[in-house]
Amino acid sequence: MTALQIIALIAFIVAIAGVLGYLFQSGKDEEEVTFTTSEYTPEELNNIKLAEELYNKDLRPIVTSKANPIVAEELNVVEPEFVAKTSNPEFPIDKPKKKRKYYPKTKK
Repeated sequence: MTALQIIALIAFIVAIAGVLGYLFQSGKDEEEVTFTTSEYTPEELNNIKLAEELYNKDLRPIVTSKANPIVAEELNVVEPEFVAKTSNPEFPIDKPKKKRKYYPKTKK
């Protein structure tokens, strides 16, 4: 294949991908979203207004007020019993290291 044929093939593939992308996107645009509004009763409208007021309410005075100290109840704590276990070393890291004798370096 020559360089011109390779460039034409790449351009053809890009063009096909663009056309397919456009067709799939145009199908989504045609779908209209239908939003149906339902009639609310006066009680529901009052509840909605109350919820908006509570949502928009300034909560800073509640945060700045001092909290009452809470007295904690005393709990009965049961301490676990520890049993002394003597074990033989299973791994070489548990064994004590051998002491090496120190031989001073002497000049000859």
